[in-house]
Amino acid sequence: MIEIKNATKTYGSGESAVKALKGVSLNVGGGDFAALLGASGSGKSTLLHIASRLEHPDSGAVKYGDTEKALEMLTTYAEIATNNPFAPTKDSFFRYVEGLTERLTDLPRDARTIDKSMIEAVEDNPAFSALVDNPRFRSIVEKLKSNLGGMAK
Repeated sequence: MIEIKNATKTYGSGESAVKALKGVSLNVGGGDFAALLGASGSGKSTLLHIASRLEHPDSGAVKYGDTEKALEMLTTYAEIATNNPFAPTKDSFFRYVEGLTERLTDLPRDARTIDKSMIEAVEDNPAFSALVDNPRFRSIVEKLKSNLGGMAK
């Protein structure tokens, strides 16, 4: 299932700006087939790029699949991230992981960097852009921020 509401997309800026999409909406249910027809330059490819997550709209909302399933997965992620048994002493976590990652030298080694990346993986992930105004999503993000060092964006 995919639902696109009032999507806009502009390429370039100023007088040379091209408005590829101007408030386009589309709803295709699971198992349905759809075809896009239109003149050259009407925004068909741009809409397909947005639908396939190759690009993101400048405005509007895109919802893929089951929002509740995504929120359940994020809730589980937040529980795991904030109830980490190594959280009180992250040094023990690094000692434990060090033997497993000797060949990987570019891993972040400080707790602040790891905590920040765990928050950004949810808050700044384009896959969740349709959820940013959802109160449950905001609650998950706030839980991650408050339990992972209170990182402010």
